Amino acid sequence: MRDTITTFDEKTFTQGEDCPGVMILMRGLPSCGKSYTSKKLVGEDGIRIEFDEFFYTQVGDDPTRYNWSKDFLAQARKWNFQRIRDAVDARFLRIVLDSDNSNCDYTRQFVGYAMDRGYCIEFAEPTSHWWQSIKKLLADKTTNAQALQNWAQKLTVMSKRTHRVPLTDFQHRISKWENLDVERLIDAPAISV
Repeated sequence: MRDTITTFDEKTFTQGEDCPGVMILMRGLPSCGKSYTSKKLVGEDGIRIEFDEFFYTQVGDDPTRYNWSKDFLAQARKWNFQRIRDAVDARFLRIVLDSDNSNCDYTRQFVGYAMDRGYCIEFAEPTSHWWQSIKKLLADKTTNAQALQNWAQKLTVMSKRTHRVPLTDFQHRISKWENLDVERLIDAPAISV
């Protein structure tokens, strides 16, 4: 099933015996439009799992306030993995995971769970014009270091309305960013996140 991880194309996906459903992994930096795009991809027959929901609904008293804390990260991952297992076991045709889905052991864990149950795994990225600009710059992080630093600062300001991601987090995510394919996700050493 290694060849099932590709860039998601809604027009070409069809359900079949060899693939009862698709798990779509959103990829992109915070404040680049992953949530917007994931809401469009889920369709009527799918489920969208937003990883940040934990920090709205399970932490703090106000479900409209994002309460991210590194102290709750392990608990959030466990909570989200259970939601993913439930969605796969319920055989949703389309499961959209709204997170950055980096090359890490956590991503491999839920991808493996879905693939073991026959799901196809595909990637999708935000459609925002700023993500398209940033993505091109990420292809050569050394040459584009200053432009990426400028974007990190802009994204920090943009995220103040929603997730309040600090500049250092954007810088870290940019430095660790890599384009993923199936070989990289399944076989290469995982990066630390």
